Amino acid sequence: MDMMDAIRRQARRGLLFLFPFCLVSCYEPVTLDLEEEDPVLVVEGAVSTEYLRHEVRLSRSTPYFDTNASQWGVRGAEVQILDGSYTYVFEEDSLQAGLYRSREAFAGEPGTTYTLEVWAALDGNGTKKLYSARETMPDAIRMDSITAEYGFGCPPLYSRRRIGWSILLYGTDEPVKNYYGIALYVDGRNYNDSIHSMRMWDDEMGSSLHIDGLPIFMFQTGKDEAVAHAGTEVEMVVRNYSPRYYMYLQDVRALLSPQVPVFSPAPANCRGNVSDGAFGYFAVYSVDRKSTILDAQDSIRWREERQ
Repeated sequence: MDMMDAIRRQARRGLLFLFPFCLVSCYEPVTLDLEEEDPVLVVEGAVSTEYLRHEVRLSRSTPYFDTNASQWGVRGAEVQILDGSYTYVFEEDSLQAGLYRSREAFAGEPGTTYTLEVWAALDGNGTKKLYSARETMPDAIRMDSITAEYGFGCPPLYSRRRIGWSILLYGTDEPVKNYYGIALYVDGRNYNDSIHSMRMWDDEMGSSLHIDGLPIFMFQTGKDEAVAHAGTEVEMVVRNYSPRYYMYLQDVRALLSPQVPVFSPAPANCRGNVSDGAFGYFAVYSVDRKSTILDAQDSIRWREERQ
């Protein structure tokens, strides 16, 4: 729902921008034009290198004061993804309106161009319109391992001397510029895998270099012990995005972030890749996962050495 939240927030800022002018003039009545626009399709879909039933979510834009979430999902659409030699058909979930899953599990192939086709009706008369998007999957990721080291926080991730477990990444970066999204799972639970909080990194300064213990995150002693402590399994998920999808995620982040000053004009629309005026993005990306255990002996040994 992050992307829909961004669209709704953008609409609200457009209205909030008018409110100060309503307050300045106490004698002149101000009428806000809240005429409803035609609904717009919102697409959230992805294909990755992981073997699973991939998902596409279809929803519609709604009037500002419409809070009935049950009406946002688009039902009865025809959804399919083509890779040039095969067509993957998607089925609608019987319980969640607007959620479509591929009939069969499959894994995307780097270098392959995938085309999403959606036939959906938004006008209320049952007439379906074709929406499409196309994206080429980036190269596979070459991540060797991750480790956890206890001690002072590693620069440049932390400027002050904080103590805890640093999560370090080892691998080889590809010789072309890549755009990464990095998320953590702690004991199988999502820790920061969201548009708001995942690490986003482009390798402009480190392309084609060997990554030898790059600090990605730190679990601080005292602050984060309720989440991660000795014996905890930490899994790192690294996704290699296309340049355009990386920019789109940055745009969504901007829409979701507080604006300074408060009454700043609304940011521009997110630069999606779906045709015919639809919002959203059909993404394809490579994925790699590595895990490590936070070892109690690391912290014991470090503390003994500091005495």
